[in-house]
Amino acid sequence: MKTHHFIISYDSISKQWVHDIDQEEIHYNDGTVWSEITQQWASGYLGDGEHDQEDADLCEKINDALEQLNKTNK
Repeated sequence: MKTHHFIISYDSISKQWVHDIDQEEIHYNDGTVWSEITQQWASGYLGDGEHDQEDADLCEKINDALEQLNKTNK
């Protein structure tokens, strides 16, 4: 089992929600995916332009949800 962690930020000036990848890199420098099996953190980015498919799918869902939230904030 894996647990994926995301940092979502809200800018009170622009009134926009964002998936804050920069903050994830700072706060989760060993990766944002925790594996219960290995008891280790890993990155959703596998290198050479490749991404863990599950992580990529979850990021897409998060971004779609944030896009909907941002539409209601206008």
